[in-house]
Amino acid sequence: MNADLDLDFNIVYEKYYPKIYNYAYYRLINKEDAEDIVSEVFLKALNGISRFDGKRADISTWLFRIAANAVNDHFRRLKKAAFIPIEDAEPFLPDSDSNSMSDDMIHAEDMQKLGECLKLLDDRTRGVLALRYWGEFSYAGIAAQTGLSEKNVSVILIRGINRLKILFEKNF
Repeated sequence: MNADLDLDFNIVYEKYYPKIYNYAYYRLINKEDAEDIVSEVFLKALNGISRFDGKRADISTWLFRIAANAVNDHFRRLKKAAFIPIEDAEPFLPDSDSNSMSDDMIHAEDMQKLGECLKLLDDRTRGVLALRYWGEFSYAGIAAQTGLSEKNVSVILIRGINRLKILFEKNF
């Protein structure tokens, strides 16, 4: 491990696993593929941690770049430009503090509706939304990940959210 790098990989894994999983899931809309991508990301990260340079990028940027590349490689391997059909997708439900089964059912239904609406967006918009809301990146972080300007990221997010609202209202 790089002497300048003061990271405990277990802490990195625990902190970023849910974010990387959510990013992969909402790009792929498939639980098993998302799990495979996350495994691949952390294996590559563990194997490459000695080459990580914290002066060039923070750990989250580095991990999400590995994740974005892994998702893109996945699509290339499958020779698909579109997502897996939403009918095959299982919604990812984070642990809930709610003890109410009806609240959980409403949440699951909303997540399924969201997944169906996300399917109707273009890949770039889904990717930017995934980085912002499931990866919890700032506009600057998204710009660094995607090569877009911060202004372009902002426009994509605003248009994406507005499109999701319209799709949600129209379809549900």
